[in-house]
Amino acid sequence: MRLLDTAIEEYYKEFLTLAKILSKGKAFDPYDLLHDTIARLYERETHFIDDIITRGKFKAYMDCSLRLAANSSTSRFYYAHRKFTNESAEISEDILLTKVPDISSFVNRENIDILISRLPDFESKALELYLMGFKYKEISDATDIPVTYVFRAVNTAKQLLIDHICYLQQQHKEKKD
Repeated sequence: MRLLDTAIEEYYKEFLTLAKILSKGKAFDPYDLLHDTIARLYERETHFIDDIITRGKFKAYMDCSLRLAANSSTSRFYYAHRKFTNESAEISEDILLTKVPDISSFVNRENIDILISRLPDFESKALELYLMGFKYKEISDATDIPVTYVFRAVNTAKQLLIDHICYLQQQHKEKKD
């Protein structure tokens, strides 16, 4: 187990509490804020994060990262989540009505169930629990798998679904042309 996994499990509740405070009154979910910040840690070089942890600065680093992600208009979280919600509210009804039929024809429960059944076993089970409304922590508690792995599994499964739906939509557009 990586030092990062251990540190995240040790401080997860504290980080979640901070994420809830930071997201109060804002248009984003504290779990999204926290898990996006954690996912960015896994993108960094291992020795960089391990050095922060061994020097005892991990808690302060995460505190700063969460605050920046939640409040900075230049953070990746802002562009991935907050900006999307702002722009989606500006979409006119005409555009929405023309785009929804294309996408919605591929996104029904039967197609989603088929796609989920094609996923690896753990990813499919984790995604099903997530779609039923369970939080990452609840899935982790139910499966005895660390939250970080549950988060990665659910996000990998969601990305696979999105990629497949985009592929189906592209195939549909090619048939039209």
